[in-house]
Amino acid sequence: MNLSDLVAASRQFVDELDQYREPWESHTHWYARKTFLRHNWDRFDDKPRLLCLSSAWANVEFMGNRYPHAVMNQLKEMTSEMETSSDLLREAEKQMSQQGNTRL
Repeated sequence: MNLSDLVAASRQFVDELDQYREPWESHTHWYARKTFLRHNWDRFDDKPRLLCLSSAWANVEFMGNRYPHAVMNQLKEMTSEMETSSDLLREAEKQMSQQGNTRL
């Protein structure tokens, strides 16, 4: 597989993740949750559980929710090598402004 095939496959994967965006998610929150999904996709065989955990992560980060210690610890492990949610939101806003899209 050459480089252009890898890039195309990566773009296709990222586009396929869009099916998991909830209708109420803003662009910035979806960008952050999508990053969580991309970061953990290959590490997690149980995709429905991963989707559930991605929503829990978003709820913790953006709504201030808390979950049982086991879930909070799992989320901490899953995000240990990720950018912070604040950094992800800033990156999403930066991308939106570069694209001329001001709608959240």
